[in-house]
Amino acid sequence: MSLDSGAQNMRRAFFGALAYASLSCMNPSLAQPYPTRPVTLIVPYGAGGPLDTLTRIVSERMRVSLGQPIVIDNVTGASGVIGVGRAVRAEPDGYTVSVGNWPTHVVNGATFTLQYDLLHDLEPVALLSSNPYVVVGRNGLLAKNLQELIAALKANPEKLTLGTAGVGSGQHVSGIYFQSVTGTALRFVPYRAGSSDIMKDLVGGHIDLTFDQAISALPYVRNGQIKAYAITAGDGKENGNGCAQLFSAGDRLGKSTERRVKLHLLMLLTTFSLIAHLFFEEMP
Repeated sequence: MSLDSGAQNMRRAFFGALAYASLSCMNPSLAQPYPTRPVTLIVPYGAGGPLDTLTRIVSERMRVSLGQPIVIDNVTGASGVIGVGRAVRAEPDGYTVSVGNWPTHVVNGATFTLQYDLLHDLEPVALLSSNPYVVVGRNGLLAKNLQELIAALKANPEKLTLGTAGVGSGQHVSGIYFQSVTGTALRFVPYRAGSSDIMKDLVGGHIDLTFDQAISALPYVRNGQIKAYAITAGDGKENGNGCAQLFSAGDRLGKSTERRVKLHLLMLLTTFSLIAHLFFEEMP
């Protein structure tokens, strides 16, 4: 396998939203007809965020296929730790499953002391999706592109706010590395519910910026409710999602800076995946 294809597969594995079930649910009871009652699907973030949106789309197809209702349970807090913990503690009968992503099932294991074992207490079921992060800001910001945004941040250290889903979340880690790459300083604002509440406050002008997944941010960008400055993946070509416009809008005025930021963000995500992998390998 080439380095390029290996890195691509790694990004997909760690960024894609994953469906998880309790490991011990693989028991003889599942040999009986299943399911015979509703299945609970835990989302460790608030309603309306990217993971919740994806989950509701998938759950409808699950309902049709399984012939039973799928109950979405949004369990927020602690960067997804509370929701994942509830899934781990659920009865191992196959009627409680959960979804997660890079922060909940990789970063949290490397940054927090968890009351569960991500490798042994959960069983991955399916890779659902993979989508990049978009750098977005409130409409009131004067910066027209990424280059101007970086200049504004340098001129106003720790003045502009960036919404995150808490310590270790994708927004938080991306923001920290963005600061390192650009020589800027942001003020982080954590949100218990994650992207859903972050986007509400960004649209309302209560915070300045965030790094959010394309599935969550693009509808607001297309409706003219927020600004987009850069995307952390893609080649700038039209792909039907508006990503070409998002990347090239700033790229025309600052190719060197924007491409450097994009490259470093991608390196960051892959690096954190490797760190988490090594961390788990050393666990007894």
